[in-house]
Amino acid sequence: MTCTAFRRISHAHPGSNPDAVAPPKVTTPAQLVDLAFQHGAPVVASSYNEPLITSEWAVHVFKEARSRGLRCAYISNGNGTPQVLDFIRPYVDAYKVDLKTFNAKNYRALGGVMENVTDTIKMLKERGFWVEIVTLVVPGFSDDPDDLRRMAD
Repeated sequence: MTCTAFRRISHAHPGSNPDAVAPPKVTTPAQLVDLAFQHGAPVVASSYNEPLITSEWAVHVFKEARSRGLRCAYISNGNGTPQVLDFIRPYVDAYKVDLKTFNAKNYRALGGVMENVTDTIKMLKERGFWVEIVTLVVPGFSDDPDDLRRMAD
């Protein structure tokens, strides 16, 4: 089976229409991995608002990347299910989670559920992923010292 994806590439040049986009381009996993090698990238990563929604495509790319010696990673908001984490585990080495805050009310204000993210982090560790957690410290939103200590714990 051949898997293809369509990517929109922005052409936001100075003085051009910032909404202008190129037509979709058919791209194969092998072509993406070729690009990684051309640019000397040691890792191929999937990122999006939540990259887990494109896991079938990512696994096709990651299979190709791993067969050629590259490492593979996700950069995510941390809204995983056991099923999708089990599906991607054989092909993903590292998983970065953007933990927005350690205050459930503030998480809800962003439209998320903190417990879903912390549960995903636990599931990632249980499955042996290399996990990196990143939190942007935003004054007045995610900078409470007690929340930051609990988060680190």
